Amino acid sequence: MRQIRVLHVDDDATFLDLATSFLDRHGLSVTTTESAEAGLRLLAERSFDCVVSDYQMAETNGLEFLERVRERWPDLPFVLFTGEGSEAVASDAIAAGVTDYLRKERGPSQFEVLANRVERAVSERRTEHRLDATERMLRALVEDLPGLVYRTRIEDDSIVRLDGGVEELTGYTPAEIQERGLTWRDVIHEEDLPRVTEAVQEAVLAGRPFELNYRIRAATGEVKRVSNYGRGVPLADPTAVEGFLVPDGETVAEQTRVRTLHDSTLELATAQTVEGVARETARATHEVLGFPITAVRLHDSGHGVLRSVATTNETREYIGERSVYDVPDEPAAADNFPALAFLSNEPVYVADTQTDGRASGPSEPVRSAIYFPLGRHGTLSIGALNPDAFTETDRQLAAILAGSAGAALDRSVRETDLQTERDRLAALFENIPDPTVRVRYTGGEPIVEAVNPAFEETFGHDEAELEGHSLDDVIVPPDRREAASEYNERIRGGEGFHGEVRRLTVDGLRDFILHVVPYRRERVVDGANAVVGYAIYTDITDQKEHERELERQNERLDEFASVVSHDLRNPLNVAEGRLELARETGDPEHFDAVERSHGRMRRLIEGLLELARQGRQLGETAPVSLADAAEVAWGTVDGDGADLGIEGSPPTVLADRDRLSQLFENLFSNAVEHSSASPDSQARQDAVEHGSTGPGSRTPGDGTPTVTVGPLPDGDGFFVADDGPGIPPEERDHVFESGYTTDEDGTGFGLAIVRSIVEAHGWSVSLTESEAGGARFEFAGVERAD
Repeated sequence: MRQIRVLHVDDDATFLDLATSFLDRHGLSVTTTESAEAGLRLLAERSFDCVVSDYQMAETNGLEFLERVRERWPDLPFVLFTGEGSEAVASDAIAAGVTDYLRKERGPSQFEVLANRVERAVSERRTEHRLDATERMLRALVEDLPGLVYRTRIEDDSIVRLDGGVEELTGYTPAEIQERGLTWRDVIHEEDLPRVTEAVQEAVLAGRPFELNYRIRAATGEVKRVSNYGRGVPLADPTAVEGFLVPDGETVAEQTRVRTLHDSTLELATAQTVEGVARETARATHEVLGFPITAVRLHDSGHGVLRSVATTNETREYIGERSVYDVPDEPAAADNFPALAFLSNEPVYVADTQTDGRASGPSEPVRSAIYFPLGRHGTLSIGALNPDAFTETDRQLAAILAGSAGAALDRSVRETDLQTERDRLAALFENIPDPTVRVRYTGGEPIVEAVNPAFEETFGHDEAELEGHSLDDVIVPPDRREAASEYNERIRGGEGFHGEVRRLTVDGLRDFILHVVPYRRERVVDGANAVVGYAIYTDITDQKEHERELERQNERLDEFASVVSHDLRNPLNVAEGRLELARETGDPEHFDAVERSHGRMRRLIEGLLELARQGRQLGETAPVSLADAAEVAWGTVDGDGADLGIEGSPPTVLADRDRLSQLFENLFSNAVEHSSASPDSQARQDAVEHGSTGPGSRTPGDGTPTVTVGPLPDGDGFFVADDGPGIPPEERDHVFESGYTTDEDGTGFGLAIVRSIVEAHGWSVSLTESEAGGARFEFAGVERAD
């Protein structure tokens, strides 16, 4: 088999040497150059099967080089093998006509992938050339007959191809038919037109060939009878009708062979497997040519042999089971005709097996034979019982059959490989543990095409419910739609996406790493691009919560360090200093000061321990009545001289009952202490005692401080308010910090503990002024249970 010749263009000479050493191992013949200009000169001087080019080069880039190659060699396979660029570069390359696009990676495996891509591109091109050659041979064959070959478009009946004896049969030249805009309907006799139209439509819709006899009216007005053998193309969802037209009753034998050949190529095109193509090729060859000996051999690359996989009954009767032929590395080393045809990729004709000494011929009784290569797949062998039995027409018909068989084998192998790959992808898609969805990005929206079971389970929507709808409408929270639209645009441009997102699931809002992989760009009806890709969601909610908890712990550690380094150090310094003075003076007053410092340190240490305990994860959450929890917490507070008020109907919420009680206790204690210690509180009490309360007082006439618990207006939380002195606006951002206090004996941990309880529940807290001028703590984002 002819070695694949590759031109590799890259401005990095070291990389070229490395690539060549690996590609040579795959049997590729590589010529290298470091510039696009030199590459164009080499292409003009020599013949190459494929071009491999870098993208970012010193003088020009790979896309500009590709455009110049396409100007002179439009069908030459071109692989862009680049370490630069992105999905956008790939999109531009595809638009410019690149055959394949491959990113450079580390390691030898990249060259194995490159070699496979080159071999595939060259194989597909050779398949197309074989099909073109088959069509040319078929046209040449028909030109020897008094008939014509045609192709017409279904949508407008226009004639897009005419070959053969057009003028002899119709009286029109092909140019006249094109200039006058004639269709096949204009040539058929008006009385036969309805019958022919209906028969062609039925055959095309059914996916089968048709054979019709009818009359045509030539340009001179002469009526002629013709036979039409045709089919719809392509076979699935046909867009055109093709076939050949011959005078009825003339050259009947040749017409029959051509018609049989036409039908056989249709059967080859519909064969599903390699073995099926081989069997159909053997059958069709025997039926079309009529020779008794026919065998199809396929190449077993693992053992280096050609094995017979399909023969006719006559073949087995005449010469029994067929031999297995060795396939050497070079055509010159072949000692058998099938291997010679396979390796040279050229037909081998043996006029007489008893006199031809090029190699050992077939066994008797075969006297003449012809061997055709079937591309990279094997050979077709045809034997006759007489010497020099094959006419030129026989050879043409056999060449057409071999070309069609080679193309059918290429298609079958490609479809088998594609089906295998599709099966692997489908299995991966179904079994990947992360929620995964295939979407088509059109009109700015990701439209769902398929989802895997993990997606259905996580998001609570089955595939039938989602298919054809925008994914964003279903799982993207309203406040995240703008961000989703932004990366949708990037993906439509060919870019991938990898980042953190928050989505609506059956368990509420959860955090994910979203990885979107665009893998195919399609052209839609309006000319715009549609990108198809996979979106994979990896749940990181627990990880994010752990990170948030670590952040809270780190913040508390920082707070603890601040308390230890500052708040504890001050009373410790005071105690040490006073103790030294006591030793020097013996004054008991210094011991009292030491005792007060020790008491201060004890309270700080107890506060630190309490804050550390409150920073742990929540216990079990359950429905808790806010009103009941507030009443219970009030009972633990030294609230003599103060009242608790419940306003409205506070909701029942999902919370950790013990920690919610701690929150109320700290707020109530803070409110009572500050209300009792404030000058306004003393003034209120004096006014009550002297009977002089009036419009200037800030509480009811009995002068009792009041703490109130009630629901927020929107029902999404609750508040705790007091009528004490309040907190100045400039201090409100600092009151939740550990160690913050306005009381010389306070620890500053009460509201810090409140903040940790709020964060553990996932709520938020804000501080404002109450209606009575005191402090008002509002808690939002609270999940209701009623």
